[in-house]
Amino acid sequence: MGRRLSGEIRSFGFRMSSLRSLVGGGVFRRRLPFLDRVVLLLACTLLACTLLDCTLDQAFGQQQDAVVLKNGLILKGSVNYISSLDESKHSKSVEIKSKPLLVIDDGLRQTHFHNQLAANSREIPPLFSITLNNLKRKTAEGPVLTGIVGSDGTEFNEFGRRVCQVRTASNKYFELLQGITEVTPNFIRVETMKMEKPAQWDMRISIDSINRKRLKQILLSNANTRSEKDWLDIVSLFNQAGMYPEAIDVLEEAMKRLPEMEVHRNKLAIFTQAIADQMLDEVELRRNAGQYDLANALLRGFRPEGLAAETQLKIQKRLQDDLAESERYKRIVTQLREQVAKLEDLEIKSKFSPVVEEIAKNLSQNTIDRMVDYDRLKDDEGTPIDNRVAVGIGGWILGPGLPVESLSLARALIETRELVGKYLGSKSEVQRRDYLQQIKKMESNAPRFVAPLVAKMLPALPLPKPVDYDPTRYLVELPIPQLDGEQGSYYLQLPPQYDPYRSYPCILAIGAGDANEAELNWWSGRYSEDFQMASGQASRHGYIVVAPKWKNSGQSGYQSTENEHARALACLRDAMRRTSVDANRVFVGGHYGGAMLAWDLSLSHPDLWAGSVCIGLSAPTDYIKHYHESVRYVPMYFVSGQLDGVPGPLNRFGAALDEYVQSSRNDVIYVQYNGRGRDYFVEELSRIMDWMDLPGHRRVPPPEKDIFVRSARPGDNYYWWLEVTEFNPDKMNHPLKDFSPKRVADIKFDRNPINNSFSFESLPAKKFTLWLEPGNVDFSKKVKLRLLKKDQSTEVTPSVDVLLEDVRTRADRQRPFWAKID
Repeated sequence: MGRRLSGEIRSFGFRMSSLRSLVGGGVFRRRLPFLDRVVLLLACTLLACTLLDCTLDQAFGQQQDAVVLKNGLILKGSVNYISSLDESKHSKSVEIKSKPLLVIDDGLRQTHFHNQLAANSREIPPLFSITLNNLKRKTAEGPVLTGIVGSDGTEFNEFGRRVCQVRTASNKYFELLQGITEVTPNFIRVETMKMEKPAQWDMRISIDSINRKRLKQILLSNANTRSEKDWLDIVSLFNQAGMYPEAIDVLEEAMKRLPEMEVHRNKLAIFTQAIADQMLDEVELRRNAGQYDLANALLRGFRPEGLAAETQLKIQKRLQDDLAESERYKRIVTQLREQVAKLEDLEIKSKFSPVVEEIAKNLSQNTIDRMVDYDRLKDDEGTPIDNRVAVGIGGWILGPGLPVESLSLARALIETRELVGKYLGSKSEVQRRDYLQQIKKMESNAPRFVAPLVAKMLPALPLPKPVDYDPTRYLVELPIPQLDGEQGSYYLQLPPQYDPYRSYPCILAIGAGDANEAELNWWSGRYSEDFQMASGQASRHGYIVVAPKWKNSGQSGYQSTENEHARALACLRDAMRRTSVDANRVFVGGHYGGAMLAWDLSLSHPDLWAGSVCIGLSAPTDYIKHYHESVRYVPMYFVSGQLDGVPGPLNRFGAALDEYVQSSRNDVIYVQYNGRGRDYFVEELSRIMDWMDLPGHRRVPPPEKDIFVRSARPGDNYYWWLEVTEFNPDKMNHPLKDFSPKRVADIKFDRNPINNSFSFESLPAKKFTLWLEPGNVDFSKKVKLRLLKKDQSTEVTPSVDVLLEDVRTRADRQRPFWAKID
């Protein structure tokens, strides 16, 4: 477990031995510029090992299905139906006819979810499997290990054996001899061997948990190298695992040793094409993550000879499209610069010129949407140059769809943007009042201008100096005086090719203990001096990662306090002020104690998150139990080990998870690793990132009807557009005292956009605030408020004061509020 915590992420893509065959095997040019070669090699090392159907050889094993979920996720494995996640119910002899839960078992893990979340399924070939000689030496004696809370094994030798130290929940230590008994394209079965004090343990690990060079040695040491079938079995396994460079290596070696295998040489071309297809997938992933230079280096590295005509056309078209886009950017900048030079007003010209240079420097795939209105009008001789320039400058500042047609308004937007930046970055209330008064004098002072301006402007606060060992990682110190006087801090990791003009998804990554940088490493990977970027999956997918210090000094575990929540959220909001975080794509996740905080945060603040990932769980706290209704608003992904603790995880919290998975309206997945104890499950990260990337996993818009949330802490008081500023004291609990279910505030409310009204069926509070913006209210009409059957109405006017202060405090630039009713 210690190796996994250290951040030595071993589950990402090709090893260096495979790189040599990949780059030197004819798929890529050898004479790339040095930087391109470095970028190319890096991309290869980060390629995810996607499990593909076997198309060359017949596979043998249990029948599999590919199940497509309604959210777009694809899961492969054998399919079963169960009634409940609560294992204590499974032992009852009464037959249960209703089995709403679907279980997909791919050998490595079991994935559970409501069956109505599945859209369709199809049969796919079963996994290829190779049995190793270690199977004859496995023990059939001794106790079956359970309650594993720690394990650390040596590297496997060439025969697939290792020594593993195990700690159980009863604090007993074992030193076991383990051997690989089965290898499939998805998992490796590791079992205990015969020894003086035997113990039985059937453990599953990902095939990517072993160095590929060593895996090849293990398979060949187990094979009869004079047998054509044994060679082809290894080739078929690597093929189905998507390890095409290894399949090529083995097949070429087999043809050298056994001349009769030359008949299979045609498969080399198929594997080469498969590598190219993987690389094209990586190109698209990198482009979607905003890493265009890396994607283009990959494209330039292709050599078309030997590839399918369709692949050659894809590569050629993408390169041509990129070149055409680059020329388009140059034309836009050239024409705007020329048109600004023709303006008669020298003062306006001097104001516009720096913005034109800003556009010239930063116009890219990330920002071209801002210039689409100008691009359409720039050659229109029927539109005066003044208007065309105003549209160009206004589009850069506000984005598309809000044409600015006068030079005076465009100039006001430039000045307003500068003042807004100063307002949001100032710590002085006196200075902020002065900036606000200046903004109000501007032609562009209305919230309809300031709101899109804020969404498109650069972060208001600067980044500190990066840490010495990684220029894209920062340690940020921030005072949080209300938290026992301790200094708050967090680590911040930026993705490769970070561009502050682009909005990035974000992960609030909460570690198990004080080692918040270890949690950052789990998500983002460590920095590579050779490749000059971090190599983890969050970096690969283009995520900003924030790892906060959330515990007080000397604190042992999660205590469900407001301070823990406030500390984590303060770090997130500070990061949102310093970087370009997309507030609609913020996820919270963590391990063990951090997972409990992530679980609690996602339910107590459901308006903040696009999703929640909880890895290695304990029994849920009373707050989590009583907040379970909020799961309808937050997609959740749980991961644990089958043998973690005594009793097992589903005996400890299966009943609580049933509250989530028993309803088809909840987007919830529970993953349990077969034969695994307490672990960090780094091999699940690739699937977690795919789940987070799904188009539907965005922060839900403010709901309208039948909103129901609960609060038992004063700090759990903000829900979309409702802020409770003073709960009734008899409805609040103290986290460090005994929890009383009677001291819980049930809040039931809704919004009716037809009659512009807000109503509350239950709101046990003395004071509250309604926050308003065009998405939840029509400012041209009176706002109606119905509280406990009492009606009132009032006129509300949008205010730049409210908008800017809301952005400053909440740091949400995507969904700011324009007005409020106290």
